[in-house]
Amino acid sequence: MVIKVGFLGPMGSYSEKVARDMARHPESSQWVEIGTIPEVIENVATGLVGEGIVPLRTAYGDVPETLDALHRAVVGMGSQGGSIFITGYSDRTIKFWLGGLPGATLADIAEVVTKQEAVQACASEISRLVPGYAPVYQASTALGARMVATSGHRTRATLCSLEALHENGLVPLLSSPIIRVTSFIRVGPRRYAGAQYDESAVMVRVLQDRPGILKSIGEAVDPLNLVDFSVLKNRLDVGDKMAQVVFLLRIKAGVREAELVVEFLRAMFRVKEELFGVPEDLRSLVTNLGSYPVLL
Repeated sequence: MVIKVGFLGPMGSYSEKVARDMARHPESSQWVEIGTIPEVIENVATGLVGEGIVPLRTAYGDVPETLDALHRAVVGMGSQGGSIFITGYSDRTIKFWLGGLPGATLADIAEVVTKQEAVQACASEISRLVPGYAPVYQASTALGARMVATSGHRTRATLCSLEALHENGLVPLLSSPIIRVTSFIRVGPRRYAGAQYDESAVMVRVLQDRPGILKSIGEAVDPLNLVDFSVLKNRLDVGDKMAQVVFLLRIKAGVREAELVVEFLRAMFRVKEELFGVPEDLRSLVTNLGSYPVLL
């Protein structure tokens, strides 16, 4: 059976390369390039694709688009939590190549056209190599390469994969890439049984961002002796009335421990309603996003 795997396109993006490595069944996958990270997750949640591969964290920090889209998918599925889960995680070494049109030199460059997270991750090097440059943000690094190629301006450079440079007729402006680590997740509409689970993810939706929230979360998890966990945080837009802050807890434990974390956090919400805002269905405030293998 052919499985559609969505990724942040176009072809030649880092996400495509990672998708081909992280897909559960690459030999029977159909690769679907999608325009934005939220659309990748939405396509999974609505069943248009069977899996999606998206970045979760860069060298600069968490990817807000991913956390926001996960939150919206979970809330959109209703108080029962919905059918979107994290089914895989991987830290990937990313090689960012600074490239431009043939004949261009670093002295020519005035703009760097690429995805915002790529500029942020490589900011120190780019600022040193191209002082005073102006960033021009695109939906993906591969799209940035395409924009530079079609513009015909030697004053524009891009940060992307070597494959994207070659595909668009661009050349490297440096002899070596800028190397960073980016974390990716694989999302799917259901949990998968029979896999080796290395860690789990729990989403916590907080209605009011008040001092002491993160400490309370840590205190709730600490009795389980799961000291090895990380927290990703995203503040939602002011106009979003569903929540103000979303936490994603990555816990170094499997299925049973994740279920205990959810129970402990829901219990904490019951006794600390004044800290977390207006009470509502606890299932929608604390959601188990599944347990999954960490992929090399």
